[in-house]
Amino acid sequence: MRFESTIAWRHLRTGGGTTILIIIAVAIATMVIIFVNGSIAGMSKKLMGNQLRTLAHITIEPKDIQPVPLESLLVASGSDRVYTSEPQQTFQQSTRINNGAELEAQVGSLRGLKTALSQVQGNAFVLKGSKRQSVTLVGANPEQQERLISLKESLLAGRWPEIGPDEVVVGMTLAEKLRLQLGDRVRIQSSEGFTQVFRIAGFFYTGNPQSDESQVYVPLKAAQSLFAMGTGVSQVAVKLDDPFAVDEALPRVRAMFPRLKVKSWLDDNEQMVNGFRTQTTIRTLLTSFMLITSSCAIAAVLIVSVLQKSKQIGILKSMGASEQQILRIFTLEGLGVAVLGALLGCVGAYVFLSLVDGITLPARYGRVDQLAPVSLNGWIFAGAYAAVVTATVLAAQWPARRAARLDPVEVLRG
Repeated sequence: MRFESTIAWRHLRTGGGTTILIIIAVAIATMVIIFVNGSIAGMSKKLMGNQLRTLAHITIEPKDIQPVPLESLLVASGSDRVYTSEPQQTFQQSTRINNGAELEAQVGSLRGLKTALSQVQGNAFVLKGSKRQSVTLVGANPEQQERLISLKESLLAGRWPEIGPDEVVVGMTLAEKLRLQLGDRVRIQSSEGFTQVFRIAGFFYTGNPQSDESQVYVPLKAAQSLFAMGTGVSQVAVKLDDPFAVDEALPRVRAMFPRLKVKSWLDDNEQMVNGFRTQTTIRTLLTSFMLITSSCAIAAVLIVSVLQKSKQIGILKSMGASEQQILRIFTLEGLGVAVLGALLGCVGAYVFLSLVDGITLPARYGRVDQLAPVSLNGWIFAGAYAAVVTATVLAAQWPARRAARLDPVEVLRG
């Protein structure tokens, strides 16, 4: 093997422009693959963060009351007359969980749990003068709610989670629609018909239109009063460290609470999940096409290199070098340019992505946003390095086999 490595290194050293060209091609391929994967991964992470910030990963709710057909009641009582048997589902049902604290304690044993909290959530209207806007009202302990939704980092003005019992925090889009200012008083009317006056304590902007326009946050007791819950809650919200670990946690939670309705955030956000999966598929396809293209280009350059070194190959074979030795020489050449080129590509990609990641643009409400969010995940660099080295070595096999099959007599005759 020492003979083959010595000859391969000599070929690379004396290759001049050809060796440099191949190394540059490998480096560019590596940079492009890392840039595409890092950019798509960074954008997906940002979009997913905006969408999932205000979502619970698992919600535990009372089961819907199933209506009993009149026919079943009459048959059970022994009557032979049936007037109707069509069940009607009642949507406005006063259902609650009376032992929210106990449920929180039970969920605490889940692996990867970030937080669990009792909430009151329901439809309501925010009333300001003659203006009326439908919203989703969420009531919970503000400190616990912050651990669930991380709203403090999206706060534009005012206070959160340090709010009083008669204060509310609303999205900036909603505030613009109703022309609200800090300290303004608004009336909130729940779907149960109860009304309470709140003072605006803060504005938030998450970048998620649905949240910024239609969600308001109040203390737990205020929400319980609006929805006539007493000391009960409408649901227990669970958040995990990894939102996609919900498939593993969901069966355990359902086994804990067989009498309650347990659902995942995936159930109501299938379109969003499909969008993220599409991004991953596009990223994989782009990476594959780039690897195939760069491999073909590298193979073409290596074939030219074989033709240039055909007389040297003929001399080596006339001196007793076997086809396997010639094959290993050119395979080692391909490995050498692959390792060096991929390494330079990783360094160049890191420098370029770091510069891009630092570029910011002005966003709404005086905030700044990144021009192109990128991910500097080490696995992206390691995967690109391994993929490019493997593709280059495989591309080198065709010219290497061509070199191994050269007839020394014909080569030396010219």
